[in-house]
Amino acid sequence: MPTYAPSLDPGAGHLLFVRDGTLWSRPFDARRFVLTGEAVPIAERVGIFRLSANFSTSASGVLAYRGVGTALSRLTWYDRTGTPLGPAGDQGAYWDIALSADNSRVATSLDEGRAEGPSISVLEFARGVNQRLTFDVGPGVRAPVWSPDGYRIAFVARRAGGTGIFQKASSTGGKEQVLLPPTSADKWTNDWSRDGHFLLFSSVDPKTKSDLWVLPLRGDVAGRPAPFLQTESNERQGQFSPDTHWVAYVSDESGRPEIWVQRFPVSSSAGSKTKVSADGGDQPRWRRDGKELFYVSLDGKLMATDVSIGPAFKPGVTKPLFAAPIQISDDTIDSFRWDVTTRGDRFLIDTAATTSEPVTVVLNWTAGLRR
Repeated sequence: MPTYAPSLDPGAGHLLFVRDGTLWSRPFDARRFVLTGEAVPIAERVGIFRLSANFSTSASGVLAYRGVGTALSRLTWYDRTGTPLGPAGDQGAYWDIALSADNSRVATSLDEGRAEGPSISVLEFARGVNQRLTFDVGPGVRAPVWSPDGYRIAFVARRAGGTGIFQKASSTGGKEQVLLPPTSADKWTNDWSRDGHFLLFSSVDPKTKSDLWVLPLRGDVAGRPAPFLQTESNERQGQFSPDTHWVAYVSDESGRPEIWVQRFPVSSSAGSKTKVSADGGDQPRWRRDGKELFYVSLDGKLMATDVSIGPAFKPGVTKPLFAAPIQISDDTIDSFRWDVTTRGDRFLIDTAATTSEPVTVVLNWTAGLRR
């Protein structure tokens, strides 16, 4: 997360960045766009959180920073009226959540305050046990999705060469298997089709922005990925319908994020694409019997649309269920911060964060660089 720290003298600015939990500064001449010295450490236990820098500077020489993994949230159950039914697991810095098909476990991307960043963990509700599956060094282990049988979890991770898609056994972790080798394009796993044959993921392209891609699967063997939706707009957060014939997703083609449903595979026939939301939407989720499509409105309400799927997709009435304390921000634009049970009667929500450590403010921070 490199950041330019301005100076009253444009030739004496600095580039600030975090490496291995330490905040570093390197002199930078903003007039000539050149580095003018070596990097030096200026603060420890400073990290990135939810893809945002945990530090900020001003031209007058003030530096503010916060420690690694200090923002906490809690997974909480709600019913359809918005009544809290109780917490699930301990407080933590959760990034993404996904319920297993039998609703007995939830996979999360959990930041436990370590310098290496978040890991994929599985919480078993009955025993209250949270098991860590990945042990990566780096901030790029995200977006867990379940296989239909619940035996495997796919996720994205940054490795040498870029971002790839991997899978592990959901019970013991075990050996990691590569499904899609790392490339320079940022990726985000979205969903695994109920028949087990397709993995849906988003991938960022400099020309077409965020696109939806499909990775064919036959058992543990992955085929060649192919684009599903690739336009000049952003398409993200794709979710297969229970019968795998439709995909709900978010697109900003109208100028703001809206919920759309597109036939899978893409068809040129009329009526193959339908807009579901009326006033914007985010994070769509299907009910597992295909009778409802849920999403989060831009003003934070959990919405439910009656739908009929089959040869044609037919949306019905959309109604708000309750104001949901779901965290939505620009730096978590691809995250799913909630999920719904099989019957659509309970919702697991990553509720608002708290802060466990103070912010440190340093006046005239550059004076220390001259010692």
